[in-house]
Amino acid sequence: MIIYLVDALYEALNFAWRDNNDDKIFYDKLVILFTDSALNGLFTDLSGKDSWKMSHQFLKKDITLLVVGVEPTIIECYDFYCALAENTGKGQIFCGKYSLFANAVSIVPAAIARVIANEQTLYQVLGNISIKDIEENSMLTYSYMKNRVDRMIKECQAMNDIKKFFFNHRSHAR
Repeated sequence: MIIYLVDALYEALNFAWRDNNDDKIFYDKLVILFTDSALNGLFTDLSGKDSWKMSHQFLKKDITLLVVGVEPTIIECYDFYCALAENTGKGQIFCGKYSLFANAVSIVPAAIARVIANEQTLYQVLGNISIKDIEENSMLTYSYMKNRVDRMIKECQAMNDIKKFFFNHRSHAR
């Protein structure tokens, strides 16, 4: 049985998450997706679930996505993954993040150590990751793709829109 990334996102979206309760205890909903390939529908015809539409549902259900891409195969679509993660963000409190594996190797264990020391929740720690930390030792330059990411979030409603935007940008860049 083959499980696709989009199926994993669908399962996370429909997981029986614990609700916040009346005792003012809040449960953060965080999904970490490790990938070395493009999601269904970006370079192929969309077959099955639409990950971009799901990212809107993540936002509605207060689920934040952290995408960790494994270089170098992920470079061709890092702006898409950054937009996908940011599209699940919740403004000032926490924004979905995209990081490359080279950085995740140091960021994730440090974050877990801070959680174990009861300094912050994993959600809070990951929310404080700086762009400098994400870009360190990688081919990713967030400032270079920020405009494309913002436009994808603003203009696209489904993977077909993303695909058109993605290829229009690539053809104009040449």
